Amino acid sequence: MKKNLLVSIIFSALLLSCSPTVQPSTMPTTQPALYPSLSIQEYFPLREGAYWIYKGIVRWTIVDSLEIAEKEIIWKMEVKRVFQRNDIYGYEMLGAPWDLAWYEDGKEPSDYGIIQAGGNFYQTSIEVVRRLMDESDYLGNLVGEYDIFLDVPLISGKKFCDLGSITRPENMFCWIVGDEIQVNVTDIKGVAFSDSILEYPIYYGTNPDHSIMHFIPGVGISGYEYHHHGTVSDVEVRLIEYHSGK
Repeated sequence: MKKNLLVSIIFSALLLSCSPTVQPSTMPTTQPALYPSLSIQEYFPLREGAYWIYKGIVRWTIVDSLEIAEKEIIWKMEVKRVFQRNDIYGYEMLGAPWDLAWYEDGKEPSDYGIIQAGGNFYQTSIEVVRRLMDESDYLGNLVGEYDIFLDVPLISGKKFCDLGSITRPENMFCWIVGDEIQVNVTDIKGVAFSDSILEYPIYYGTNPDHSIMHFIPGVGISGYEYHHHGTVSDVEVRLIEYHSGK
């Protein structure tokens, strides 16, 4: 018994001496999964009939004038139809908060499409979305890397854009997820969460302008800002009402 015990002690010591020492600075860091119970469809709930209503201020330069106009506005984003082929989803959409960039009186909500492949969401045309209905279409080149505007789940520091911009050191021409913040949602009609919940700002910058899209998992786009750095075009809207659809 004593011999076996001695062998065990020596063997354990050898294992410890051969194991690499991991310094704290080199240990991998992990971030716990947020909202682990949400599927992709629940994370950004684009159900048929769902809609989001935004309210805020738009400012723009009147054409052929130096005058700056300002208006309080209410704007709606709506899912008109949903299509699915295998694991690819397509959404016919009407209206978006980014319609309000370069606003002019009488501007109408845009018709556009969204393609969802896994956790990636791409903005495209309705004609592209309708390709999902054609069983003879193998859906090659359905979307391009420049079309991506959302990659979920959201984690602070996440970056998504085209491959040519993903390595830019100044983070231009890419969506960058900022630090999550606690926001009060009691004033958003139709949101059945507690008093506060996590919201993520997602930044996109170019030389002439920048945008900030705010997003609440389980609700969707909760706010939008656009600011042009030259000729005035400014948008600041927040979600005031949400309906989940079918």
